[in-house]
Amino acid sequence: MRKPVLRDSPCLGSTYEVLEGRQNVTGGASAYRFLPAGAEFAVPLEIFLPYDEALNESEAALESLYSYFYDEDAHRWEPLERIGIDTERHLVHSRSTHFTDMINTTLTLPEGPSPVEFDLNSIKDLEAARPDEGIPSLEGLEGGWVVLHPFRFRSGCLLGGEKSRPD
Repeated sequence: MRKPVLRDSPCLGSTYEVLEGRQNVTGGASAYRFLPAGAEFAVPLEIFLPYDEALNESEAALESLYSYFYDEDAHRWEPLERIGIDTERHLVHSRSTHFTDMINTTLTLPEGPSPVEFDLNSIKDLEAARPDEGIPSLEGLEGGWVVLHPFRFRSGCLLGGEKSRPD
């Protein structure tokens, strides 16, 4: 099997910002520009794009490794159809129906578990529960079988009294 060659594909020192949550892991450059830019093909071409060989140490990074092309109209990176990954030669094998700028990206993975910023078992900062919170209290209501005095909710609404007794 002969080694794939990037023909007429200038290496770019910088490129458009990658998607949030992903990192550019293109090997040898920030991106590759496949020329002539904008050329479209009826039959998809197979493209081999290099990636950073350090990714071979992470199975999770390889699983989320894809080649992307920059969509000039939508102003964002879009994934190419991935055929496979050649871990020996550090190449992502994809299909494309056109030429444009292309990169390899993978998910940004945390370096390790983040530290807990509070003690889950601590109760010193908890306030006592108030089951009546948000319920208006009654004023002037006294116990008994007959309501002899009007009473008010704190909102000022008059209830009870002589007019509220059944006849």
